Amino acid sequence: MKTEPTYSIVGYGRMGHIVEEVLNNKDKKISEIIDPNYEGKQWGPDSLENTDTAIVFVDPEAGYETTKKVLEKGVNAVVGTTKFYQNSDGTLNQKMLEELGGIAEENDVRCVYAPNFSPGVNEYVAELRKEAPFYSKYGYDPVVIETHHTGKIKDVSGTAVGLIGPALLEAYPGKEGLDFDIDKAIWPAEYGEKFDSSLLEAPFNSSVKGTSADEIRGQVTSAKKQNKIPIVAIRYGDIPGRHRVIFIGETDTTAKDSVVTDRNIFAAGAVKISEQLFDLEPGIHHITELI
Repeated sequence: MKTEPTYSIVGYGRMGHIVEEVLNNKDKKISEIIDPNYEGKQWGPDSLENTDTAIVFVDPEAGYETTKKVLEKGVNAVVGTTKFYQNSDGTLNQKMLEELGGIAEENDVRCVYAPNFSPGVNEYVAELRKEAPFYSKYGYDPVVIETHHTGKIKDVSGTAVGLIGPALLEAYPGKEGLDFDIDKAIWPAEYGEKFDSSLLEAPFNSSVKGTSADEIRGQVTSAKKQNKIPIVAIRYGDIPGRHRVIFIGETDTTAKDSVVTDRNIFAAGAVKISEQLFDLEPGIHHITELI
């Protein structure tokens, strides 16, 4: 391996552009940018030939094939694309992950995947994993509310489904799974309403009024009837990412928040992880092995 590894950016959308900025600010060498949607940046027979590590932020529909292609080229992959390695219920597609891990091992490279590359968010989830059993023991009901910008229209938060949800299910083994649906996302602006923190109290505070609040309560009630943990999605403005986990008890409620104020942290986190890749054995790894 070269003393200073070379990078390629695979996926040149909003996150790809931010990754480029972070790499340039750290004086990292970018050998190539690949994105079929851009003229002159398509895949070719020599793609990734001079690359040690590819940072991947593509659409979920292209996640599997792109990651596979990177690993088959003998290049390390830091994969920020979410959802493609999850089943429809949010659980991990272990067969796919094992396949990608096998390809990585065969080519002596490493693949790190994560629903979220923010160190703070991952620590937030680690703390939830420690604390949730207490609330489960004393009968508190968990609710997850994720709030993102209006451009996030295809999916419910990967952080909520892939990190927070599994952490809660570990503590609530009696639950039947997670209840989430991007088609049920709540758009306050469509009702002429604004988003503020009071809306996040809707599941336990009936004095919070409005159509958005009513929809939140409706989704929480529906999930409870199914014995599932609700993940409610809100889309408003340009919010990079906000997650609230609420533990609702009979006489008191506890809420735990994680708020991202700048989406640059996702790119910076991915680059930071890329610098630690060689501490890992060849194969596939979750971000928690490095944080």
